[in-house]
Amino acid sequence: MKKKCMIQASVTMVLFCLLAFGVYRKEQGGSPARSIGVMAENSISQTLSQKNAPTEQMQEANLYPRVNYVENPVGIDTQQITFSWETDDFVQSAYRIVVEDEQERCVWDSKVVSGSDTIQIAYEGEPLSDLTRYRYRIFSYEEQTCYVSPEAFFETAYVNEDAFDGADFIAMQAEEDIYWNGQPVFYKTFNTGEAALEKAYFIGSALGVYDAYINGKRVGTDEYKPGWTDYQDTLLYQLYDVTDLVREQEENHIAIQLGTGWWCGRNAFGTYGFHQPALIGKLLLVYADGTRQAVCTDASWRYCKDTRVQFADFFNGETVDLQKPGVEEISRGQIEGLTMREAAPSNDFTGTFRSYYGYQNRRREDLTRKMEAGYLYGETADNGSTFGEVVKEAEWNAEPEDGIWIRKGQTLIVDLGQNIAGTVELTFSTGTENEIVIQFAEMCNDSGQEERGNDGPMGSLYRKNYRSAETTVRICTGAAEHVTYSPSLFFTGFRYFSVTAAEDVWVSNLKGICIGNDSPETGSFTCDNEKINRLYENVRWSQRNNFTLIATDCPQRDERLGWTGDLQSFSTTSLYNQDLFSFYRKWDQDLMDAQTAEGAYTDTVPAVVTTGSGNGGWAEAGIMVPLHVYDKYGDKEELRRVYPSMKRYMAYLESVSSFSPDDKKMGPGTIYGDWLAAQETDSTFLSALWYAADASYMIKIAGILGENEDQKAYETLFAKLREYIGQTYLHDGFAQEMSQTELCFLLRYHLLTERQETEAADALADSVKENEYRIMTGFAGTPILLHTLTECGMTPLAYRILLCEENPSWMQSISQGATTIWERYDSYTEENGFADFAMNSFDHFNEGSVAQWIYEDLLGIRVNLSEEVPIRICPNLPDAGIDLHEAQGSYHSVFGEIAVHWCIVTEEGKRKAKFEIIIPANVKARVRLPIKECEDKILSGGQWEFEGEIPERNSKE
Repeated sequence: MKKKCMIQASVTMVLFCLLAFGVYRKEQGGSPARSIGVMAENSISQTLSQKNAPTEQMQEANLYPRVNYVENPVGIDTQQITFSWETDDFVQSAYRIVVEDEQERCVWDSKVVSGSDTIQIAYEGEPLSDLTRYRYRIFSYEEQTCYVSPEAFFETAYVNEDAFDGADFIAMQAEEDIYWNGQPVFYKTFNTGEAALEKAYFIGSALGVYDAYINGKRVGTDEYKPGWTDYQDTLLYQLYDVTDLVREQEENHIAIQLGTGWWCGRNAFGTYGFHQPALIGKLLLVYADGTRQAVCTDASWRYCKDTRVQFADFFNGETVDLQKPGVEEISRGQIEGLTMREAAPSNDFTGTFRSYYGYQNRRREDLTRKMEAGYLYGETADNGSTFGEVVKEAEWNAEPEDGIWIRKGQTLIVDLGQNIAGTVELTFSTGTENEIVIQFAEMCNDSGQEERGNDGPMGSLYRKNYRSAETTVRICTGAAEHVTYSPSLFFTGFRYFSVTAAEDVWVSNLKGICIGNDSPETGSFTCDNEKINRLYENVRWSQRNNFTLIATDCPQRDERLGWTGDLQSFSTTSLYNQDLFSFYRKWDQDLMDAQTAEGAYTDTVPAVVTTGSGNGGWAEAGIMVPLHVYDKYGDKEELRRVYPSMKRYMAYLESVSSFSPDDKKMGPGTIYGDWLAAQETDSTFLSALWYAADASYMIKIAGILGENEDQKAYETLFAKLREYIGQTYLHDGFAQEMSQTELCFLLRYHLLTERQETEAADALADSVKENEYRIMTGFAGTPILLHTLTECGMTPLAYRILLCEENPSWMQSISQGATTIWERYDSYTEENGFADFAMNSFDHFNEGSVAQWIYEDLLGIRVNLSEEVPIRICPNLPDAGIDLHEAQGSYHSVFGEIAVHWCIVTEEGKRKAKFEIIIPANVKARVRLPIKECEDKILSGGQWEFEGEIPERNSKE
């Protein structure tokens, strides 16, 4: 064993005169300007002198400072903020935080605080002001050196006042058609005042989705604003600094495109009625002399309906007429000849505004996919099938440099090589009025045979699984030269898209634009088994494609809802993959808004009228997801915010439960059971098991929050449920009669006696082998199956299931070319074709929960801040017969990067393993390695190497 020091042998010394915010400045005639940097250094110097330490050893270092877990957040609307940072390669002994406002006035100096804490350091300074950018620095001490973070900032929205004071919701006139003949663009002119403009802000929100433009420039880069919430309770708003967009001492123009979005588009299924979309906004101009001017939405605004975007809906697509004015042109004041009508007031929203300052939905340029392959066809030929096959007239392995001519009657099929969610972009030229039609698909028809599920000729787009979602883009062009277009109010899931036109058209720049949450990706994994690598990448892609500001089940068909059952099982995986604290903070509010008056959590969040509430495995998300988030971030205040809601749900479960063994009415509803399982599970039994799991979680949550009386009550409840389950279901020989899901629940939540645990583990092993390592579990059982096997000492079985290629299995879809996680393992097979289109998504993250096992058990990285030692490194190696010999990966935790690399070699007939482990410098980890003479140990931060012989496994296989 050896430890490699991670600290560089030599460091760049920072001159003592370096200010915390950059260049040393002196006011004319004397003393240094009163700045945060000077004050901080003076105090630091004094403090270090008291410790008899040299004062000149200051080094600037990237400590990755964050406020409320977001880097440089804009739009904070709360006084409760916390600071977090990472020390990377040194052990912190003390810290200091200094914050200044825009006048360089210190509003908080924490002074030097001893300790290694680097997360959730609460701000204790002056009350925060509205619309203010605060700058701060972190000073982190290691013995005789002070590391100083780069300049960081956070910017407040409205913390103390009403964000939309003076502004009204405006909409179209009541008689206007909501959906057709144009999506409205609202318009207003304004002039700036006489004084010099110091700052300009735009604050916006909508019932629907909106995009604002000022003088021809778009405001912000985020998509589908303000995001989906329960509009009966909460509406998000966004804050933007638009100083650079406003022209001083001349006329300015602001225009805002409004779409139906989730408010009255098809996606909400009429949950909020079919009211007009509505807009609210305020442009606030702040002048150097202290005066302010507000341009607010009100009856003085006008709108034009017959605009470029003629129709837009998330399900059905987007129709544009490029010969009509768009929001960009209108925002330049180009309104001559347009029919402008007065805006009408809207009173549909009576809830609460909340600023959203977390990571946004954006066009992910880093994930953009170019045409990987494609072909042109015009006619179809008879191949003996129902629909025949397309006749390819040209074919490419990438987009040709000189573009592609599509003649009238031809169809271009573009393959991106990857199933994505977002929209398209293309450049086109046409010499006459034309209509370009773009359609989308996740797969192409494989044979033209209807009995194989095909809905068209072999080689054409397979669109049947989109159900009633039309997902069609229409571009009415006019004569055009090199026009680039991408839809703005529509998105879908797709790998393939087709392009046809009424007349000849030249196209190029054919792209798939990924749109989703732009928060940093925190996990990585690779190994020497390419199928496992592809499975891991599929999990990541399905998360990217489904995590907008909600967690949709699928991004393509006429559904796209935030199903809680899917998220309950996948939330821990999602947190390893991506930095999602702000995402889940927003989700927590959506969850609480959706909770029924009786206390039940809903099947979808936000809730819609087509789904229910209080159902086992779905409602449990309200208990389980917030704890999973706490496990990764350790934020008690966010857990405490949701806790009363959790207690209401537990009270609801008590109200619908009977402890009579004869009644068998215990816990949440039984509608879904073990959804999509290949093995039958007793749904009433499973509901009782869910109730026990809830109680187990609540014991832990109450303990974390110091709610001692509640903790005792939930311990009593768990004991009663354990007894009830034993009396009702655990008769002689119980284990042989149970499904794998039932056995996993009993084992994972410790609902058995020691003898029963042995019996259940043996029965689980027997069932796995009898079913030839195929996945027999569904939404309830699959997320815990491999973990349960590993915890019971049956890791070889877990690996056999992971690598099984028989249906149902993860590798089944991989062998069929999947690039995302499928809703069904056999959504498509070369043998049988397509599964039932009625529920056949090729992009469904739920079964991707297997990546949690890859992180925690295959790699061995587990992070749980509710534990005394929050990091555990415990790889579980495969046996000799498994095609896996090397793996490496990482998780960027709140403490910093955790990484593991292991490889297995055979030397002199013995299997040996080598490990390289990186632990963040400022935290300890519990390490257990599966090699001889390597006891469990607590290791400090650093880079560690181990090697040793792998002992023979004593497994239940």
